[in-house]
Amino acid sequence: LGLHVRATPMDLGTYLFNRHAIQHRFCRNCGIHVFAEDTAPGTDRSAYINIRCLEDVDFAAVPVHQFDGRSM
Repeated sequence: LGLHVRATPMDLGTYLFNRHAIQHRFCRNCGIHVFAEDTAPGTDRSAYINIRCLEDVDFAAVPVHQFDGRSM
């Protein structure tokens, strides 16, 4: 499964925080978080995609898992 981003590299910005292990890519025009890449050395590479940026997704069919982060 591959991901094809229609934006040019100039259209996307990169935001890094904390350990700078995950590169958060966002649209420079509207600011939406498009995807992220885990590039930490010594780990498996992972990608995280904002499904709101995908075409033809039935959001009602996407399972939702409630998580109470406040109580952690």
